[in-house]
Amino acid sequence: MAAGADGDAGGAQGVEEARGADSDPTHGEREHDGGTPTPRVEPLDFSQPTKFTPEIRRRVAAALDAFCEDLALELTTELKTEVEMTVESLTQQTWAAARAPLPTNAVSVAVQEGSPHRHMLLSVELPFVLRALEALLGGKAADAPAERHLTDVDWALSHELFDGIVARLSTAWREIDGPALTRGETDIEGDA
Repeated sequence: MAAGADGDAGGAQGVEEARGADSDPTHGEREHDGGTPTPRVEPLDFSQPTKFTPEIRRRVAAALDAFCEDLALELTTELKTEVEMTVESLTQQTWAAARAPLPTNAVSVAVQEGSPHRHMLLSVELPFVLRALEALLGGKAADAPAERHLTDVDWALSHELFDGIVARLSTAWREIDGPALTRGETDIEGDA
């Protein structure tokens, strides 16, 4: 019996010590030579962005689906040719990780969200850009080459096209309480 009582007392003392350690504001700090506690430093990995919650991902996916439907209708009318738009992927990554898997000839459009340090990446396939430019200039989209170098005139016209796409995207983004979006840098070399 005495052993059981000692065990119970020891157990109660252990719980009290654990509570004291948790409530002690210096718990987890180390004492420096002078007996003053120094805070423990926790390393942070800035290469991994903060992940969206499932609810935010669902809302963004729904907004992007509606955006694609609206944009496809608008471009079909403007370009006088059938246009289909889909979201290929919806991920939250670092800028470099988002750029890495893109084809080398993909046109990248930086979409800025309010602060200059908050960007989204819009990637557009070069064949789509060339077909759109052909249609904008009065030709048939089907007659556009699959690949060619973009001239200064092509870039100027494509910027207008991308401005329209980003404006439509901005409308969808504001519907989920996001800030207005603007087109940032556009490139094909992978340095936007």
